[in-house]
Amino acid sequence: MTGPDKKKCECKTGYIGDGVTCEERELPINRCSQVNGQCHSDAQCTDLHFEDKKVGVFHLRSPLGQYKLNYTQALEGCTSEGGTLATYTQLSYAQEAGFNMCAAGWLDQMRVAYPTTYPNPKCGFGHVGIVDYGTRVNLKETWDAFCYRMKDVQCTCKPGYIGDGYECSGNLLQVLTAQPTFSMFLSQILNYSSASVQGKEFLNRLSNLTFQSTLFVPENNGMYENQTLSDRDIEYHLLDGSALYFANLTNGSRIRTRLGHSLQVMGIADFHNASVLTSSRYINDRFLIDWDILASNGIIHVLQGPLLAPPKPPEYHVAHKAGMGMGILVVVLLLGVAAFGGYHFYSHRAKPFQFHYFRDEDGDYGSPVEPAPALDTNPSICNPVYDSSGSAPIIPSSPSCPTYVAFSEGDQNCLVENGPFDMYQDS
Repeated sequence: MTGPDKKKCECKTGYIGDGVTCEERELPINRCSQVNGQCHSDAQCTDLHFEDKKVGVFHLRSPLGQYKLNYTQALEGCTSEGGTLATYTQLSYAQEAGFNMCAAGWLDQMRVAYPTTYPNPKCGFGHVGIVDYGTRVNLKETWDAFCYRMKDVQCTCKPGYIGDGYECSGNLLQVLTAQPTFSMFLSQILNYSSASVQGKEFLNRLSNLTFQSTLFVPENNGMYENQTLSDRDIEYHLLDGSALYFANLTNGSRIRTRLGHSLQVMGIADFHNASVLTSSRYINDRFLIDWDILASNGIIHVLQGPLLAPPKPPEYHVAHKAGMGMGILVVVLLLGVAAFGGYHFYSHRAKPFQFHYFRDEDGDYGSPVEPAPALDTNPSICNPVYDSSGSAPIIPSSPSCPTYVAFSEGDQNCLVENGPFDMYQDS
């Protein structure tokens, strides 16, 4: 009792309320401390309600100004903000958390009050706590309102992961490790990385966050138990430089892999209408059974079986390359000589007959050398017979036989060419 017809009620320690109604005090609980607030294990959890200094309570004022809301309008205003009218206890928790507002507002159960955290003569005559106006009879009175809204837990994937916080994915290597159906392909990659430098580079590429990549992964059911993929086969499953979603895998497109060879994307026509493609795809001759599995550094598409790389082109030794070079050089030289010879032959053959001038001893140019007279088409050669006694007289020449010296008289024999046979003729 504080005087005639006056009393003051306060809740005991460990309880909270107006003294008339007291509730057991509950310590604020950080929901992130319980199962990470339902966030993914690789996500950062933040309890916005626990972090809020007002513990979910907020002040609502009419657009028309201060103290313009009746009780009904206060209820509607809080509902439109996704909350409800705050209770006296909720406002008390907010006041203890540091909420100070020198403006009275509607509370649940038609009460009006406001919180203060430090003494102010203009607010509740310097009272610190909840300045309570009690339950109002006239619900058409206008005040502000105090609403309560439970804030959510915020989930954010940790650095190096991607997702909405409730689902987070690591890099390509981590996704492979986390999926049991990819274990056989993962073991092939690990064997490759332990056997060569190129394998280590391939493994590092899967965990490198600075590059986006597209990885085609065969599921376990599509691989034989003892099947071994070659180094080229493994490299054939990775596309460096970009993350291609399923929408990018259009019919007829080609995907250049890390190996240097391209993969062919083939669509599947609808059974009822061949001009319409279904949502299914083939990558080379492997059916695509799942797609768009996100990773922080790329994307994974699942194939029905492994891709087999084209055979490696033959490599020539240095000696073979040198021999081929010399052979090509010799062929080029021979072709050059043949071309020059042909050109020289035809260029000289095409020239007309020309007269040639000769310089005499005095330095003057003489008359041109005339061409030799035409030969008789049927020449006759005389057969000379030498006389053993000495020189013979000169025999006059006849039209058919030229004159020769040292022939015996009366012996003139001429060789006559009359066709295919040659015979001697006596004159």
